[in-house]
Amino acid sequence: MVVVMRCIDRSQWSRAMVAFSTGLLLFGTGCPSDPGSSPENGENDETPGPDPTLTITDAPDELVVLDDGDAELDFRFETESDCGECATECAFGLDSEDGEFDDCDEEQGFSTSVDADGDHQFQVRLRDDSEVHDAAMVDVFGPELGLDADVPSDYSNSSYVHGEYLPYCQRQDRNECALRCTWEEAENSHDCTAGEPYHPILPEEWSTLQIEACPDVENYDGDCVGPAEYEFLHQQPQWSAVSAGHEHSCAILDHDDSLWCWGANEDDQLGIGDVADGDETVDQPRRVLVDGDEQPDWSDVSTGKQHTCAITDADSGGELYCWGLQSDGRLGLGADSDIATDIPAPVDEGDDWVDISAGGAHSCAINEDDETFCWGANDFGEVGNDSTGTVVEPNRLEPPIGFSWFGDDQFPGWVEVSTGRSHTCGLSVDPNLVDPRTYCWGDNSEGQLGNEDRADNEYEPRPVRAGDLSNKTGISSGGFHSCSIWNQESAYCWGDNDRGQLGIDDTDNPGHGSHEVEFDGDFSSVSAGTEHTCAIDPEQAHAYCWGLNFDSQLGLGSDFDGADAAQQETPAPVNFDDEQQVTAISAGTDHTCAIADDELYCWGRGSDGRLGTASTETEDSPAPINWPFYAGQ
Repeated sequence: MVVVMRCIDRSQWSRAMVAFSTGLLLFGTGCPSDPGSSPENGENDETPGPDPTLTITDAPDELVVLDDGDAELDFRFETESDCGECATECAFGLDSEDGEFDDCDEEQGFSTSVDADGDHQFQVRLRDDSEVHDAAMVDVFGPELGLDADVPSDYSNSSYVHGEYLPYCQRQDRNECALRCTWEEAENSHDCTAGEPYHPILPEEWSTLQIEACPDVENYDGDCVGPAEYEFLHQQPQWSAVSAGHEHSCAILDHDDSLWCWGANEDDQLGIGDVADGDETVDQPRRVLVDGDEQPDWSDVSTGKQHTCAITDADSGGELYCWGLQSDGRLGLGADSDIATDIPAPVDEGDDWVDISAGGAHSCAINEDDETFCWGANDFGEVGNDSTGTVVEPNRLEPPIGFSWFGDDQFPGWVEVSTGRSHTCGLSVDPNLVDPRTYCWGDNSEGQLGNEDRADNEYEPRPVRAGDLSNKTGISSGGFHSCSIWNQESAYCWGDNDRGQLGIDDTDNPGHGSHEVEFDGDFSSVSAGTEHTCAIDPEQAHAYCWGLNFDSQLGLGSDFDGADAAQQETPAPVNFDDEQQVTAISAGTDHTCAIADDELYCWGRGSDGRLGTASTETEDSPAPINWPFYAGQ
């Protein structure tokens, strides 16, 4: 750029040159002669010389990559035309507005250090000249880079960090970066794109992830910025509770009592909030939060057909929450609506809840006063309020028929409740013997209530009369059958047996009442699914399942004799290693989940991601869930 030097009038020049002869001629000012300025008789009428200009002769490349956070830049410039002792000024900064002009020297040039990403501009001008003579732009590449990831809680002096990372590369008002991710120990590099999910595959040991940012230039082979380093450990967590529902599952993490769900989510039964289109299926655990960001400590969770309910622990108030499909009032929120609730919603019937069970389309819970409340669909009397018709809020159960057997006018209360497809069973404490006794109510089409009137529904709790009524220590309601544990030893089941789910070595329906499961050993807990049943042998801490096996929900593995059979009529061992200790098991519709050695496994039908294995494939043996979080520092 050529800029004409400023003109000064004769009076200004005269004042400036007072020490010189009054006959001094104006020269090289570039000013036209004003009247009377030229000597008479045409003396000294030569044309003024050209205006001096400044030109940048040497500058850094247009792209400069910061090395260890900064870079040194050098600029050279020269004055064209005869300027004598012209003084120059230089400025450098982001864009054209940030730099401040200061004296610079043509002979020495201009040097500066830069540590900020973005377009920087070097400018040069003559001193006291408001117009820039020349300028040069330099793109300084020095972005911020790293990983964005969810960090839910502390664990082993580290943090669980989500396995789906979002690498970022932040530049000045743009994102022109090419990222490279490298696992240092494996020397394995992957391309990773800023803002797009990156799923690393980690070794079973500490490993360092290095992220570098390079200019997004075709065939670039120069220096890059970074690396930013992250240390990770792929470590399976420890679990305290699990529930397998119709097409989804939930579990509670032991170390921080956080709640995680996965599987089908078309009715928001996972409780993970408003998710993007396409997230109707979640194939690995997602954390359940309250009000979008609060993580209470959870003590119990139960998965139904299209809804879920859970209770916070006593320190968090024993609060009851439900979410998912609201139809039939199954959430207990006072509404019968097809609109789903996508995050946990409080059930407003006091606090201090201790037990929860979500069924086909109804739910029941017990509070600390041993009172049972039920709500939801009630076509068969499953709510137990001695009537039919939808119940949209928790309804307290009246003392059951036959409670006077205890020899006390005061009903002792409930210790456990379990909801099935359209029926419910519960355990009550005998105040004299301190032994729980079994009651059931609701649909009795297959004898699942265990009373003498096989075909008649019951609209309020009725005792299970056949078999030993006392000393029951666990209860579970399935699709059309029910099971209970007697004296921490034997399992008893009653109801539908078309698939061998009663475990009595045939598929005949044996009539009303409970029937002892044929097993050479003891059972300490039992879980009734839709058409299969599972239990735990306390002596060996092994799991056994029986009933329908069409989708491998029994988990027998491929080597078991009869593993390909569509059903199993007596308890068969689940294909865990002999050394593994099973502490919890839950049978769903056509899948099962269990906790073994504090780790979580699922098997059976894999559609909708209900197994949590990051897959929809069916598993015929216990498969560890794909825990998408890693301990990271």
